[in-house]
Amino acid sequence: MYRVLIAEDELLERVGLVSVIDWAKFGMEVVADVGNGREALEAYEKYRPDVLITDIKMPVMNGMELIERVRAEDPAIAIVIITCVEDFETVRAALREHVSGYILKMTMTIKELENELNKVHGELINRKKTLGERSLPAANESAVRSGLFYQYLMGGVDDEDGNPLTSMYPELKDGRIMLAILELEDKRQTDDRAKGSVIQRSVLTAAEGILREYEGKFIACAHQNRLVMVFAFDAGMSSADAMAECDMIARHVENYMKSYFNLEAAYGFSTLGSAPSLKALFQEASRALEMRFLLGHGHYHARAGAEPSDVQGVIRRGLGEISTLYCSLFGRETAEAFNRVTAVDFRLEDHVTIAIKELFIQWLQLPGALMRCTGNVFYTLQQRFADAIIEAESLSECVSLYKSFLGELSAAEKKMPVLSPEIAKAVGYITRNLNGVSLLNTARHVNLSQSYFSTVFKKELGVSFSDYVIQSRIDKA
Repeated sequence: MYRVLIAEDELLERVGLVSVIDWAKFGMEVVADVGNGREALEAYEKYRPDVLITDIKMPVMNGMELIERVRAEDPAIAIVIITCVEDFETVRAALREHVSGYILKMTMTIKELENELNKVHGELINRKKTLGERSLPAANESAVRSGLFYQYLMGGVDDEDGNPLTSMYPELKDGRIMLAILELEDKRQTDDRAKGSVIQRSVLTAAEGILREYEGKFIACAHQNRLVMVFAFDAGMSSADAMAECDMIARHVENYMKSYFNLEAAYGFSTLGSAPSLKALFQEASRALEMRFLLGHGHYHARAGAEPSDVQGVIRRGLGEISTLYCSLFGRETAEAFNRVTAVDFRLEDHVTIAIKELFIQWLQLPGALMRCTGNVFYTLQQRFADAIIEAESLSECVSLYKSFLGELSAAEKKMPVLSPEIAKAVGYITRNLNGVSLLNTARHVNLSQSYFSTVFKKELGVSFSDYVIQSRIDKA
């Protein structure tokens, strides 16, 4: 069955498209239906559909941007546009992206949709024949090869009968292979999509030119700001010699990117393998590239499993900075408590970036029991910095964000009214035991009678005990 992705911001329109068409009649199934371009791009990455049916005007990311980004990755995908925009320029722009069909919502009928799907079905059959015979149109051979290579790495191409890429890439048939993923960064271009696209194409062209200077080395595919490089060697090549040659070529590429495009680069290298293990090599290189999060751009990250000796030192130095700040804010005992909590054995396993970010987000809860700045102020800051940590691009950025979090909490605490020792202790107790806290057990915790504690609590904080607890639970949720 051919996989179909539908992107349409109008819920009724989307539900109608999914339900009124007998998709099986066209050998198709809807794998996802989403409400904006960004969700569609995420669904595309997940499902690798054969057909994209999309509206033009959508929130977050419009249909044309979605089409351009999908088409850049997959030259073979069939695209049908459904829109209320009767605009010749839009049609012309869409045609430049080789869309299969264009339907106006105002005049759309089931019959018209089925006619378009019949046409798309025919295109998909022809495409399957073309790829099955490994006979690629000369005018678009490079783009199709790149798209097929990327789909293979992502699991979108079957390899039950062997690696289907070897007939298109003679370099993969014999000998040994090493993969490298090159990640480039130029933050100045992130807000200028058109200019960024030109730079990406220029970078790809330059990298392809450099690798052509070396026998058996080529750019297999490009995805966003990453290039996947294939290094083919003779069967007798040793791992050490192969790594040395790959490192030399990588430095050649990086120096060129730095000199002519002012781009920083990081690499992830796989071990030395063969064509049947291509997907495994790609995963190795991807894991090795996660070192970029720990060490930053401008570093060469060796084969998966070859952990640099200074990684633990980098992590510990970052946590040491936070510990020093804890000590200045709360005293030595609190800093030592933080050190015990953060005594985690960091290892370079799968998803190390996600694991470290999750730990930093957990640690955002620690000051709640140590500071008077609790309730709405604390949880608002906690959520803001959790969102920022999720988007962080390096360990050093996570450390910097956490230090800023402590600094803002400390500043907010200084603005709060001075609390008596008993009420300050009660606030910390409530924060630590929010789900099971009660007026009675809190009063007992601070050695005050229930009625007196209730009166003093409201006088100092300006809100009753029950209202404070309810609001704190809402804020935390």
